Amino acid sequence: MLPSPRFCSPGAARLIGELDLFARYVRQGAELALTLHSQKRYNEVREVFQRAPRSWQHEPQIQRLARDFFKPLPSSG
Repeated sequence: MLPSPRFCSPGAARLIGELDLFARYVRQGAELALTLHSQKRYNEVREVFQRAPRSWQHEPQIQRLARDFFKPLPSSG
């Protein structure tokens, strides 16, 4: 039996292979970090996102997260 989503974290979702749940939690975390203007929380959620399995790399949910929250910032140079 899978854990209830309300007791699951993005790390747990990743471990049990729940892509949709993982993406939902990462999106919520990124949105909250941006709302709070918290660099610390943003860095934490980015680290979680970067630990997504390679097999998920081309999934639409992961691509949307990358585009919406984790695309590289333009270099100032």
